[in-house]
Amino acid sequence: MLRPIKLALLNAAVLVLALPAYGLHATMDAVATDLGGGLTAYDFTIHGNDAVGAIDTLYNLDIPTYLIANALVGVVSQRLARRICPTCSKPHAPTPAELDALGLGSASSTKSSFRRGSGCAECLATGYRGRIGLFEVLSVTEKMRELILEQSGKQVLQQAAERDGMQTLRENAIEKIASGATTPEEYLKNM
Repeated sequence: MLRPIKLALLNAAVLVLALPAYGLHATMDAVATDLGGGLTAYDFTIHGNDAVGAIDTLYNLDIPTYLIANALVGVVSQRLARRICPTCSKPHAPTPAELDALGLGSASSTKSSFRRGSGCAECLATGYRGRIGLFEVLSVTEKMRELILEQSGKQVLQQAAERDGMQTLRENAIEKIASGATTPEEYLKNM
């Protein structure tokens, strides 16, 4: 008897599949159908700390490396942070401890653009209004595929991804802190 996911994948010309990657069978069915010529966009939720960690998780699910390397196009790691209220946003001089926690050092040129909400009626005196996404997007390049086939470790994959131009969650968060969209506390709380 065919498993339900496999049956759905075999009968759909175009299918967007969003499910947690809990088991080997579900993951293998989606990957095998993708390699079999079906136009399949699947969105697996894999809990991890970063984008490269998702590849490590796929290794741990005992999925053959040739399937991972040939089917994976990219991985997105994301966190949500509270957005500073635009109504009560004011410049904020970061403390040395905040700069050190972000890995910026005390001589950072971004410290002049830090902001903090003072609290107002619009944000219910919290200083925050809405949310902003912090993202790390890993594109699987040919070099990355070769490393996956060799079942390279997380550190090697991370270094290759950064050489290929991947912006880490930390770098994306610092960019959003420097632009005045969120605070260092939000980054540190979510990491």
